[in-house]
Amino acid sequence: TDGLIEARNASKEFYGSERLKKVLKNNLNKPVKYMADDVCDSVFEFMGRQNTQDDITFFIMEAKKEH
Repeated sequence: TDGLIEARNASKEFYGSERLKKVLKNNLNKPVKYMADDVCDSVFEFMGRQNTQDDITFFIMEAKKEH
């Protein structure tokens, strides 16, 4: 949902899609479960002690190439 990229920190800055892309790119070689954990950690670290104003829902899917 948009709650992830619209999460705000104490300065009212948005987390944004660029931060999300950076976290995903930095975790491309990790198992999907750890990638999801790192996204959550990144968003909540960014928000600090701010309460969420919206729901935060996302999923990460692994696609395997056929040989």
